[in-house]
Amino acid sequence: MSRPLSALALKLTRDKSDTLLLLGAALMVLAPHALHLPAWVSLACGATLLWRATLTFRGTRMPPGLLLLPLSLAAMGGVFATFHTVLGRDAGVAMLVLLV
Repeated sequence: MSRPLSALALKLTRDKSDTLLLLGAALMVLAPHALHLPAWVSLACGATLLWRATLTFRGTRMPPGLLLLPLSLAAMGGVFATFHTVLGRDAGVAMLVLLV
């Protein structure tokens, strides 16, 4: 089973493999928080990590800031709608998870 993984690792460039390693580390750090956060936050975080992994495999660039800004504002609005604040422990953890 390790043979296909090693073949995949040989095909990836150094920056792609480093990015995937960081995404895997972020997933391991954020996974324990998934049960304690609202479902939409966990799903948004998972979708963001999957989106970044797809961009890495395809070798395409990150989207422009004009696209990312409304998404981040919508995430902040969602945190405010859920917790009725953007300050505090629970809302702060949700904001940090969504920063991924």
